[in-house]
Amino acid sequence: MHQATSQRSIETKPLSNQAFANTEAASAEIAQYIANLAGELAEMARHNQLPILAYLLDMAHVEAVAGQNEQAARAA
Repeated sequence: MHQATSQRSIETKPLSNQAFANTEAASAEIAQYIANLAGELAEMARHNQLPILAYLLDMAHVEAVAGQNEQAARAA
């Protein structure tokens, strides 16, 4: 089975235990992690001719970025 490799370098390191704390900063970190993963998965889906899945993952990426920005603004 052929596996796609991502063209862009995305940081998808595991979240720290503190990321699960119920704070705006932690929520922003979680949203960033989800955005990174969704973006990378969308790229893989596109590369493998899965346009509907790529679209849905792109929407998840956009929503996670918006959530990250909102949470980061609250934490500031």
